[in-house]
Amino acid sequence: MIKGNSRHVVVIKNPDNRNFEEAIFIVRSGLFRNAGKSEEEIMREAKAAAKSFVRRMKTEDLMVK
Repeated sequence: MIKGNSRHVVVIKNPDNRNFEEAIFIVRSGLFRNAGKSEEEIMREAKAAAKSFVRRMKTEDLMVK
């Protein structure tokens, strides 16, 4: 049970059309207030992180084989 806490969640649909349906990010509390970032900036960063992860997994997968 969560009491008195709220979380901001960013969901990126289809970060990679072949492997993932969606990527879910839980945004640090206070990011909107303290860092002064807009929702658009946070979405851009989340999309970049999802794409970076997919690229890294593809590279590591190739290295393992």
